[in-house]
Amino acid sequence: MKKINLLITLIVLMFVSRLTVMAASATLSVSSDSVEVGDSFTVSVKMVDAAAWDVKVNAVGPVDDCKINDVNATDDGKNTSKTFSTTCTTNGVGTVTLTLSGDITTVIGDIDSGNFSDENKTISGNVAVTVKEKTIPETKPVTPTNNDDKKEEKSTNNKLKDLVVEGHSLEKVDDSNYTLTVLNNVSSVNIKVTPEDAKSKVTGDGNKELKVGENLFEIVITSESGKKNKITLKITRKDGYELKDLEEILKDDKLDAIDITIDSNSIISKDILSKIKDSKKKIVFNYYDDNKKVLYSVTIDGSKVQDVSDLDIGILNKSENSDIITKLSNNAVGLQISIKNKLPNGTLIKMYVGDKFKNGEIVKVYYYDKDNNKLKVLNSGLRVTNGYIEFAPEEYSDYLIAKELSGDTTCTDKGNKTILILIILVILLAIAFITVSTILLIKIRKDKRITNKDNYTNQKSDKDILINDSDYGSDNIIVSSNK
Repeated sequence: MKKINLLITLIVLMFVSRLTVMAASATLSVSSDSVEVGDSFTVSVKMVDAAAWDVKVNAVGPVDDCKINDVNATDDGKNTSKTFSTTCTTNGVGTVTLTLSGDITTVIGDIDSGNFSDENKTISGNVAVTVKEKTIPETKPVTPTNNDDKKEEKSTNNKLKDLVVEGHSLEKVDDSNYTLTVLNNVSSVNIKVTPEDAKSKVTGDGNKELKVGENLFEIVITSESGKKNKITLKITRKDGYELKDLEEILKDDKLDAIDITIDSNSIISKDILSKIKDSKKKIVFNYYDDNKKVLYSVTIDGSKVQDVSDLDIGILNKSENSDIITKLSNNAVGLQISIKNKLPNGTLIKMYVGDKFKNGEIVKVYYYDKDNNKLKVLNSGLRVTNGYIEFAPEEYSDYLIAKELSGDTTCTDKGNKTILILIILVILLAIAFITVSTILLIKIRKDKRITNKDNYTNQKSDKDILINDSDYGSDNIIVSSNK
């Protein structure tokens, strides 16, 4: 483009009088450096002594499409100056920055004599336009239509028409106090206030962050006359979740594991258990003592639940079989617990045993086999960590958590049965060995007596003296007189 423009310029100059062209320049300007939102302004680029050009202007800021590209320019008729311009409209408060960039070409020297050359020059520059808020015209006081000179009185109405916390239902205590309790997963709320008088001003509304516990917000409605009405909104964000919150909290896709506080009589309904199953989430039901310490927790994995029914997840510290278990364990030091229902597959129990065992100690979980009146090992090698152990119950039953039990053959497990069988086999083998050995020894001695008697008969002579021939026991003794 630059080369074509330069060629056209040279052809024109060949038919005019001699002309010496000075170096070209370009200037960026705006019609106003300060406007209000919605106003327009003009951007211009003026070039002097330009034979060819490739320029553009870009705008950044609160303004609609505002660009100058390489287009035909107007000139002064003498081919010594050219002007680009465009109109820009603002759309917000801020600063509009306009940037000029590109290059221009000029001819230096005497064209008629052929003593000239072209020169390329890079140009740049910027200019800023400040955009302010739209000025609101000052309203003149309304002149009363009646004949008296009294001014119109301003409204004193500062009453509340409506107070809303989006997505929640408020409880009204009185005209100046409202309360709301939200779940632990609600970290912010949006408060909307509507006054009775549209001329009133409201402060304290909008989006609010919530901390765990009580959050107090003061909402003030100020009447046109300046009279204030203060309203207190108390929003309590729960520290955790209760069983009654479970159905609602299961809808929160952001939570994969949920902790629920229960009491000793908590019942999980068939409907809720079915929803846990469908959610495939892990729900941890925690039972606390008066000091907010977890005594036990029951974790149900929704992805492993199969059958659903009403479920009592309370765990008792004693059962109707406690005396029997105590006797079977020989009064072992430990913790007895009783689970009321058969728990779903994949359920995990976390139990506090810190008042019975030290951290690092190894314990076992025994369950009471009522049919056989025995204690059997469910889990072994459980290490006490931070006062707790974890185990997976196989069926509802009475349990004993203790160290290795000894001295009671009724307290057995599968491993003990195997050891007992091996011991019996060893004893039987030992008896068999002793029996066979005894029989063989008797036979050998009997054969020896017979042999000794035969030798005595064959070797008897006048010089031999038989000692106690009739009193032989296990051996025959022969004394020879030969020297």
